[in-house]
Amino acid sequence: MSRKYGRLLRDLRLKAGKSMGELARHLGVSVTYISDVERGNRAPLTKENTDKAAQFLNADPRPLYMDAAEWHGAFELEANAVSPKAREVGASLMRDWSELTDKDLEEIAKILGKKGALFMLSLPRGFPTDRPLSYAKIEQHARRVCSIIAPTRLVTEALPGLGLFEHLNTYTVRIGDQSVPLDYEVKNFPSGIDALARYEEQEQEIVVTLSESTYENLEGGDPRARLTLCHEIGHAVLHTRELLRLSRISHREAALLRGEKPSHKTYQYTEWQANAFASAILMPAQGLAVLETQGKLSQSAVQRCYEVSALAAKIRLKVYQERKNELLR
Repeated sequence: MSRKYGRLLRDLRLKAGKSMGELARHLGVSVTYISDVERGNRAPLTKENTDKAAQFLNADPRPLYMDAAEWHGAFELEANAVSPKAREVGASLMRDWSELTDKDLEEIAKILGKKGALFMLSLPRGFPTDRPLSYAKIEQHARRVCSIIAPTRLVTEALPGLGLFEHLNTYTVRIGDQSVPLDYEVKNFPSGIDALARYEEQEQEIVVTLSESTYENLEGGDPRARLTLCHEIGHAVLHTRELLRLSRISHREAALLRGEKPSHKTYQYTEWQANAFASAILMPAQGLAVLETQGKLSQSAVQRCYEVSALAAKIRLKVYQERKNELLR
């Protein structure tokens, strides 16, 4: 399935300086809908909405028309290399697709082995890392990511959460000689799931996914939403190998891991590392050093400067005061 339409729509949106939420509201659709279209997980916008989007983004709609035609051209079932029964079932699906209930679709997904895959293949709490990481090493990772995804941000400025999320596709991570790109999307999650990072084997990329409510909170500048996003970016950047490995084990094995109590040390724990990364990218040590030089380093000052919660500022300030020399290397 071609992703050209979605990629072009995203490029035009970013060039126009618009967020997914702004485009979604203009078209009267959900952010999840726009996210799915941009990632090629849903059919291109209708011609009417393509025209409205192009006008909103001040773009020529004709390239979008061409890419939409290519996408729909791939909307066919291969019938030559399959059995007669497979062709019969395929024809029945095409005929009755619109009449299938959610329960019917869940049963089909279960047969295909795909049910729940999106949620099962995120990192479980008991999943160990391939390597221990110190605060200093995590600080370096956070600094590098920020320099690429948010290059104009000053070290004493709050991180633009929405801008960070919608520029994740500018960053790649490495596994040996392989470069793995990052991408982002918004999905409707069950209650209690705010975000996750996963390896998408078909596209060979790591995707950071936010729930619609988390995305909306991010648009509103909510500190918790920004922390949640940065935590998942931490997984994407620090735990690439783990996400890749997890994508290749059975869903049952992944599910069993979720209930395990970690037996490894704290610094080998995926959640600890992702939390440390989130703190480092939101409240960089270099910025704290500047505040200290200016005589402004306090919990309240860190909270105001970086637009984080009081608890996040307190924890980060404690780590900085205990490990300043290490973090500033």
